[in-house]
Amino acid sequence: MTEERSGDASLCRRLALRHFRIVSSIYLLALIVGTHWPRLELSGPSGSFDKLIHFFAFGLMIFCFWISQWVTGIRGLFILGVGICFLIEITQATLSAGRVHSLHDIEAGALGVVAFIAMIAALRPLPGSAVENVRSLWIRISYSLTARPGACLVILTTGSIGVLIGGMLAITIDFLILSSQGIAGSNAMAALMLGGLTFGIPAILLSFRSGFRFEAKRLGRIDDLACLERWFRGTVVTCLVPALLLLAAMSSSLLVFELLIWGSLKSLAVVEPLVFDDQGILFCLIMVLSVALYLRLLMKALARRV
Repeated sequence: MTEERSGDASLCRRLALRHFRIVSSIYLLALIVGTHWPRLELSGPSGSFDKLIHFFAFGLMIFCFWISQWVTGIRGLFILGVGICFLIEITQATLSAGRVHSLHDIEAGALGVVAFIAMIAALRPLPGSAVENVRSLWIRISYSLTARPGACLVILTTGSIGVLIGGMLAITIDFLILSSQGIAGSNAMAALMLGGLTFGIPAILLSFRSGFRFEAKRLGRIDDLACLERWFRGTVVTCLVPALLLLAAMSSSLLVFELLIWGSLKSLAVVEPLVFDDQGILFCLIMVLSVALYLRLLMKALARRV
């Protein structure tokens, strides 16, 4: 890509969206294949983790629709996400051998949709021309970076290495813990997913941040974004602490709820069909909502500083 083409904001946007859509299409295809694979077994010695996998799989699906700009509205994302959860469960039961539909799978997927929509909503623009100027500049530089196939490949490769390292490390730790308890096997799928997300997402973000700084310097716009450096460094107390307090409060409430109310609630005839035992999903939901609060507070802090 020549310097002139790189500076063309419209062209960069089209090329970047093309790359986003290619990656998103591959992920959506993998999601369809995975949810319809005959007799796929996701359980391990510690039980079944397929609800947790549904949570993140359908949440990432919503992120793909959003970042590719196929659907950008909050309401549209919610309707589409929940609708796909229902549709996949129906086709899974009718088209795949050894697979059955489950209301709990739909619930888990819908919770993932809601969680990721909350993070997307947290990033919605704030009023103010100065904030919008910084946001527009950040988006233009991001498009300029991701319009180049080489940069996209580096970011994806870094993330893939992070997923591989995190997944293998999590599987190893899980295997050692189970072995110490005299239990054979491992919860490979759940460990791979959780470990992969734990290492893969930070790896992608760090790689993108490095590429973004390089691209900003290349375009001569690094000074225009100096406010972002000052903004981020001053947000630990004003943004991170409230998010951590929310995480602690909701986690404590979940623990109290499970100890005091959960057992009697599960026994109710109306509630029992809707309840599944994988409480890890609720904790993941709490974590994602805390991240959404952190992102929104970051946006508001930016509005006060620019």
